[in-house]
Amino acid sequence: MTIERIKVNENYQLTIPEEIRKEILIEAGDEIEMVVNEKKEVIICKVKKGPVEDSFGIWLGEKSGIDYVNEIRDDAEQRLKERGIE
Repeated sequence: MTIERIKVNENYQLTIPEEIRKEILIEAGDEIEMVVNEKKEVIICKVKKGPVEDSFGIWLGEKSGIDYVNEIRDDAEQRLKERGIE
C-alpha cells in the first residue's frame, strides 16, 4: 500500500504524486473516479476503458478510415498489375 500526502492548491486542484501515478498506471489524459465511502475516505480509481474507448481518436488529424482503406486497395491493385495478375 502506498500512502502519500497531497496538498490542495488555491483552485482546489490536486497533483497525483509520481509514485502513485506509476503504481496505478495513470498517464496524462486518463480519467479517474473519486469515491467517498461511508467513513468519509476518498478513494481514487483509474477509469477502465474498453477497446472502443481506447481506440477513440487514433485517426484524429489523419486521413479518414475510408481513404486509408482505398489507399491500401489501390496499392494492392498496382502490385497485382505489376505481376501480371488482374
